[in-house]
Parts: sequence; structure tokens; C-alpha cells
Amino acid sequence: LDRERICIVISPHIVEDVESVCDRVIMMKDGELLEYATVAEACAFSGEEDGTLEQGYLARLNRQG
Repeated sequence: LDRERICIVISPHIVEDVESVCDRVIMMKDGELLEYATVAEACAFSGEEDGTLEQGYLARLNRQG
């Protein structure tokens, strides 16, 4: 899909699925765009060396701004 530049919008309950198949993610809260990042960048929001996408997502949702 990357070579074809296709975007697929999903809203999963199992974040590990996103981490394994996506290159980039969009994080939204209350309809507002918070971040557009690579999976690695999103994992880093957790502040943990080996943070997961779910940890990064939750940390970003709880951060102001």
C-alpha cells in the first residue's frame, strides 16, 4: 500500500494491530487532530524506552496542548 500512497482509516480497539500494520498514525481527541506521526514517534510519546503505541497514545491524550 505504501507505494500506492493509500490511506485507510481505522478505529481499532486493539492498538497492537495498528502498530503492526501501519507506518503512520493520526491521534484525535474530541474530533480534534492531536498528532500525525510515525508509529515510532507515537510510541515515544510514552516517555518509555520501549514504549508501545498504546502507551504513547494514552500519554499524548493526557498531555495538555
